[in-house]
Amino acid sequence: ISPPSPPPPSPPPPSPPPSPPAPPSPPPSAPLPPLLPSSTLVESVEQLRSLVAAATPGTPLLLQLQRNVHFSLGGEELECTEDVTLSIRSSPDASATLDAGGRSRHFLVSNGCHLTLEGDITLVNGRAERGEGEQPAPPRWRHGGSLLINGATAVLRGVTIRNSSADGDGGGIASRDGSRLDLKGVTVSRCEAGKSGGGLFAEQSERLQISDSVFELNKADKGGAAIEYASENADSVGATIVATSFKDNVGKTTVSAKARITWICERGQYMPRTSGDGAEAFTGDLKCFDCAAGFFGNETDLSSPTCSGQCPEGNFCEQGTADPTPCPAGTRMPARGAASSDSCIPCAPGQFQPGTGATECYPCRPGSYSSSVGEASCEPCPPGGYCEVEGAATSMVWEPCPAGSFSPTSGSASSASCELCPAGTASAAPGAVSHKTCEPCEPGHFAATPGLSKCERCSAGFYQKASGAAECLRCKPGSLCPLGASLELPAACEPGTYANATDDDGDPDCFDCPAGSSCGGGGGPPAGGPPPPPRG
Repeated sequence: ISPPSPPPPSPPPPSPPPSPPAPPSPPPSAPLPPLLPSSTLVESVEQLRSLVAAATPGTPLLLQLQRNVHFSLGGEELECTEDVTLSIRSSPDASATLDAGGRSRHFLVSNGCHLTLEGDITLVNGRAERGEGEQPAPPRWRHGGSLLINGATAVLRGVTIRNSSADGDGGGIASRDGSRLDLKGVTVSRCEAGKSGGGLFAEQSERLQISDSVFELNKADKGGAAIEYASENADSVGATIVATSFKDNVGKTTVSAKARITWICERGQYMPRTSGDGAEAFTGDLKCFDCAAGFFGNETDLSSPTCSGQCPEGNFCEQGTADPTPCPAGTRMPARGAASSDSCIPCAPGQFQPGTGATECYPCRPGSYSSSVGEASCEPCPPGGYCEVEGAATSMVWEPCPAGSFSPTSGSASSASCELCPAGTASAAPGAVSHKTCEPCEPGHFAATPGLSKCERCSAGFYQKASGAAECLRCKPGSLCPLGASLELPAACEPGTYANATDDDGDPDCFDCPAGSSCGGGGGPPAGGPPPPPRG
């Protein structure tokens, strides 16, 4: 019997189904901007609305908008009331836009709220209009297309308000009922009011401060296409507009003011005043212009291109000058109204001016000269002489010290500065600068007085063996001293004669030897016997 066959092998287990593909990774979220100190980052309009609504008095709320956001308000304005302090800022180096879509204004600020908007924030497409079925419409609905400030404070820094409108006053901003409004670096553009203040309207204002801002392309059907400053309250400090420009605004006037406005430009600038309605009304494109060349403006509330007045004498004033610039040394400006440094008149040759801001030049003093224009000082005349002329324009006026004198100093004004060579010396060259040119007289010569140009020879019958002598010595009797003698020489008498005197020609006469004496000749006296009689 055969053994049973082994059972067939079992089939391999089926392979598991392939795993489903992994879901794609979510895109990386945008990095958060650096958060400003004590700020809350706002990333949606709903969050913004919730935070503003929850703000409480006494606790400042600082909000920072996410980088480059565009929030649509959805037809409902943001309200800040009840003494709340609210600050909304854009993220550093980024912008933010709040878009009202033409359905509401952006902010209602009232009842003591203090709102600050700062940074690159744009409020666009705000709208304040009559409510449907409301007769009459509540006043707040009609004014302030982007912001309405009622009895509150708003501070705007670097903000842009654009394309907003109001059926009433203040197409961009309306400030009412003792409000305080401070704008710096703000642009209000293309806003429109059905009444007054296409860009901004203020009445019963306590404070209105506008600086370094721009109002352009705004429109109003009545007064103040850019700004209508209707009135101030009893506590008002007035309105101040600083370095702000107004361009292409359309209306009866550009700025109308029935209360105090102080216009402040930078020093060296002015804001023109043009007539219109109101206590002060201005039309056209307004901005701060530079003061005209030849004038200066050292105040900030100027309205004419002549500003504070003509440039004073001794100065020049280029366009936009705040403080006159003194003409430089070496120039003068005798008249008012100089417009540039080219107006300063250089000093002529022979003149100088050491100071700045001068009205005249001075003649060079004796002892000096200037040969070029525009000199701040005169050149001293060279040593060895003097310059007697005042206002000398060339060194050719220099006179040398005469021979026999010298002058070591420069800038001498007269011949009195020339020092005489001392007795016993002489100098032949004029214009000497040193005593070293005074040379001692040679032996056989002398200089009896100071200041001689040459030494004289000793006369016959005299001699001088030393140098630098002021006089000559008489020869002894019987000696030979010709003209210019530097030594006493023996006489040349023949034997049997003698010489006992020196004649004027320096050659002694020879006489016969007297009786009873012997004479050996030469220059010796007779020997023996009575002395010879004197001979002259």
